[in-house]
Amino acid sequence: MNEKVRIKIAMISSRHVHANGYAKEFSEMPDCEIVAVWDENPTEGRRWAEELGCEFIEDYDALLLDANIDGVAICSPTSMHPDLMIKAAKAGKHIFTEKVLAITFADAKRIREAVLANGVNFAISFPHRCRTDILLAKKFQESGALGELTYARSI
Repeated sequence: MNEKVRIKIAMISSRHVHANGYAKEFSEMPDCEIVAVWDENPTEGRRWAEELGCEFIEDYDALLLDANIDGVAICSPTSMHPDLMIKAAKAGKHIFTEKVLAITFADAKRIREAVLANGVNFAISFPHRCRTDILLAKKFQESGALGELTYARSI
């Protein structure tokens, strides 16, 4: 019998504005399962884990040692990204994260080096890059129809 592989994900922090949306999308994927939550705020983490129907793990290092977890979805404050991602990569956990990757170029390079050195998959979300309204604006800008842009605002 050919058993279908399920990717087991830990949600890391609910701080980012899109964290709930990512959790919803992961939970709707037939080959994906949210199995744990970690949060820098344990009270919030416990609440979110209960909402998602999974375990809350208060110790991030212990979470990374769990062989049942294949990857992490990092939705923490950007200032926490380097430490969380580098530890995850060293633990062999695949990484999904939201932009902004890091506050400094040096931290972004450290994250990249850890991902490459440990052979984990890495994905960063840029959801607006594929929106039709953004692509249309890009097309107009590239065609010169809008003249020279010096400032743009999107709402």
